[in-house]
Amino acid sequence: MALNLQTSAGRVRRAVISACMLLVAAQLLSVASGQTTYETLFNAIKNKQSSLEISGTVKLIGNLPEISHSMTIVGTNKAKIDADEWSYRIFVVKGPGKLVLKDIELYKGQPPLKSSKPAKLFPPLADGGAVLLYGGATGEFDNVFFNHSKSWRGAGVAAYGGSTVKVSGSWFLNNYAWYAGGAIYLAEKSTGSATSTRFERNKGPDEGGAIVVTGGSQFTSTGCRYRKNTCKEEGGGAWALDGAGSWAVSANDTFVVNRCEFKSARGGAIIVSDKATLFVLKSTFDTNRVPSGIGNTIWVDGGVIGLLYGPPTSVVEFPKGKAVSIPTNPTGITIP
Repeated sequence: MALNLQTSAGRVRRAVISACMLLVAAQLLSVASGQTTYETLFNAIKNKQSSLEISGTVKLIGNLPEISHSMTIVGTNKAKIDADEWSYRIFVVKGPGKLVLKDIELYKGQPPLKSSKPAKLFPPLADGGAVLLYGGATGEFDNVFFNHSKSWRGAGVAAYGGSTVKVSGSWFLNNYAWYAGGAIYLAEKSTGSATSTRFERNKGPDEGGAIVVTGGSQFTSTGCRYRKNTCKEEGGGAWALDGAGSWAVSANDTFVVNRCEFKSARGGAIIVSDKATLFVLKSTFDTNRVPSGIGNTIWVDGGVIGLLYGPPTSVVEFPKGKAVSIPTNPTGITIP
């Protein structure tokens, strides 16, 4: 019997040693091949490096430190940060910190659930599956692929407390917010802009399949494509704007095949409500739908809209008896 126990113990020890050797070998292989490791990324943030080049796939094995300084991360060799099947949120940036990302994929990020202790103490921690910005932080994203992230709000990027989001030449695909803003959620007087970026198949069940602008925030979109984004309940298959002081500008964008799923929903492409303001300049709308057929494209309920050199007024619908004038000159809004 003792011999059997010793043999079993020996086998366990050999198995553990083999596993450790395989892990070390994998890490050495990553280093030898020039592929960036999780430890390299973690330490670069922890030590407040100003820049880092990432090569290949970095698979997260834990949460990364919060960024509170200015840092630029550039990807090479098909750079990708993989959050291990929605196990971790990828980046948190606290103001006045600034994160600049270029040529990189952010894959399957997910923050703590809304019901978690951290999110109960600070609700925005449930938002921003790939990136959370708060307290006046800045995030700049150039040729970044936001792929398959999840969160309560803003599955791609969530911004709070006067933070700034700048996106160019990027792609938001299949991001899912359990509440609102499948791709980007702007709140608390935050500012966002997107240029030459694709937003496809993002979902925000309550409102804003791709974009939500609320709480006095601002968003400008130029030359972007919004395709097959979806909401369910309230409206705004692609965009949802609400709240006094909140406004957005769409210039030379394309909205195609965005939709809402519930019969009560309005604004297959965009919903504007609660004193928010939308201006549209030369953007095009095609085959955006709601089940009721009322408010297929742009629905304005208690908001303001301006159409500049662009789509016909027929794309805009109002609740019965609530029609408002459509101004042609935005006040205090810069048109690109």
